[in-house]
Amino acid sequence: MKTQPRLDLEPLLLRGEEVAEVLGCSRALAYQWMAANRIPTVRVPGSRTIRVPRAALLKWIEEHTEQPRDGAAA
Repeated sequence: MKTQPRLDLEPLLLRGEEVAEVLGCSRALAYQWMAANRIPTVRVPGSRTIRVPRAALLKWIEEHTEQPRDGAAA
């Protein structure tokens, strides 16, 4: 019997592959946006590793989601 994953165990920092999965884009595009600082990133101290904070990505998505215009079909 499979158990459901606990939401509180989700990683706080996402890798590029995980960002791509959340955004529904290619890994290459996710890494491009991370390198260009189009999405919020943090550098792991003492390494070249770049990650995206999960909460910041969700906020970024919310801020960059276009709202339907008045009179537009929903």
